[in-house]
Amino acid sequence: MAWLGQTFYLGGYFFWVGLWLAHHPVFGSNFAMHRDVWLRARDRVHRERSDIHDDLDLSMNLDPAVQVRYEHTLRVGVSGRPFATWSGFARRVRWGFRTLLQDWPEDTPWRRRAARHRLRVRT
Repeated sequence: MAWLGQTFYLGGYFFWVGLWLAHHPVFGSNFAMHRDVWLRARDRVHRERSDIHDDLDLSMNLDPAVQVRYEHTLRVGVSGRPFATWSGFARRVRWGFRTLLQDWPEDTPWRRRAARHRLRVRT
């Protein structure tokens, strides 16, 4: 079960969401950020909502200039709760899709890529 979770659930999260965001997503169990990054993002995240993934919401609301680095050697154990029941797993999948689509069509993968590209061209 741990291999399935690591390979498909977390692996899928980092791969597919990374494509959507045009940068690595943060992962709630194991990430850190500078204070100034939070100060720029805190008014854009949807802290009042309990039906979305908060770490994904944060990932989506980071300033395009923020660089998210993924360090594969930093490891932390995570709970198997998402796999305890089918309904729990389905709820988390719904949260993920709801989070990705909450600002659609203003915020799309194509617009994210274009914003990051403009930043690279300027620097």
